[in-house]
Amino acid sequence: MPPLASMRLDAPRWRSGEDDAFSVSAAYGIQTSLGSSNLVSDLIWSAIAKYKGKQRIKVFLWLVCGGRLLTNDERYRRHHAADAHCVICNNGWEDVNHILGQCSAAKDGWDFLFGSIVWNLWLYRNAMVFDPDNVSSEPMLDWSRRQADEALRAYQTLLVVRGNVLAYILQI
Repeated sequence: MPPLASMRLDAPRWRSGEDDAFSVSAAYGIQTSLGSSNLVSDLIWSAIAKYKGKQRIKVFLWLVCGGRLLTNDERYRRHHAADAHCVICNNGWEDVNHILGQCSAAKDGWDFLFGSIVWNLWLYRNAMVFDPDNVSSEPMLDWSRRQADEALRAYQTLLVVRGNVLAYILQI
């Protein structure tokens, strides 16, 4: 169906102005009413403020989010270290993002811990729904941490066994 002749042509409009025309004062009003805060950043800082764990962990989280950890890149910048590479994997520039996410040790730890927590949340939920009389008295996070530690030890043992098998094969 073709458009009606009485319909207006498409045109850009500014809905915040009084006459739908753009003005700097209207744009400034929108910007100041929104504030300069970032919603994601506010949520993170709020979550840290509400953290109920150990105080030293809360302070650590504040330092992480504020970019105030004394990592090797910062030590290097201050001339306190010979280089800024990661002391764990020696593959990257050691900043907060590398230590907590990109380093191979961090990736392994997050994989095991995340999987363990999600799995145990599901098991806890099922126990509460289907068998509430036999719910474990061990706190779910302790249970998850213990299982993640066991999984990590098993993974490290597997790496050692693989290394020994590879060394044996190379000797043959």
